[in-house]
Amino acid sequence: TRGIDRIKCDMDDVNTTITSQFGHSSQELMNLLLTGQAVSNVFDNSMVLSEDLSCHGIQSRPAIGYLSILESLRYCEVGDYYKSPLFPIWVVGSTSHFSVLFGDERCLEESKSDMLLEICRRAFKKVEGGGENGFIPVDKLNQVIDELDLKVQVGGDGGVQTLQAYLEVSGAGIILWDDFWKASSRLMTGSSLESIVSSSSLQDQDSMQVDATNTNNHDGHVDFGGPPLLITQHGEEDNNNNNHNIHNNNNNSSNNNS
Repeated sequence: TRGIDRIKCDMDDVNTTITSQFGHSSQELMNLLLTGQAVSNVFDNSMVLSEDLSCHGIQSRPAIGYLSILESLRYCEVGDYYKSPLFPIWVVGSTSHFSVLFGDERCLEESKSDMLLEICRRAFKKVEGGGENGFIPVDKLNQVIDELDLKVQVGGDGGVQTLQAYLEVSGAGIILWDDFWKASSRLMTGSSLESIVSSSSLQDQDSMQVDATNTNNHDGHVDFGGPPLLITQHGEEDNNNNNHNIHNNNNNSSNNNS
């Protein structure tokens, strides 16, 4: 029903066929059967590589998901749309055949933090380089903020400029994903831009004070104001070492008295 012409337009290369060598199905055919579009990739949305080249992926959550062994081999990255389908059913592509996995509704349950992470990640990846490189040009932050509908919360264009200056890697003209996620997650949970920037300034001041204290230490070692504490894996102080030392001291005293 989609027609040959529309199927060709779905593909990254119009000369691609929906069957590959030895009659095996191509990724385009699998995507056509699962989503109704013969796109060539399994990542989310589309990726613009240049003015003349775009790679098309999955545009929305399908009814049935798809997983691939090629991802474990780092040949591709399956997007979250395929990993979180509407129903807990997944077609799994291996090196020689396809299998089907299914489960109950608990397989698709996501926490609020998981959903927030995916929203921010998709917006970040829509910018050129955000998915592959893990960073975006600083001048593209405005596009991501618009995608997340945070323009009003940060205070308009002036707030975006403040956020750009706060997140930019010094002198590099880029914003890293980790830094963006820390700030955007707080913005989307109600924190103000001023509180995010000010909290960072306080942390920098604390770091400078610690550095100054360490520098003033005459022997060049960090002085933490006492002997180190031993912590157990449960987060409790380990007194066994101290008790052992006390026991040895008592034994030494006893020997001396004898």
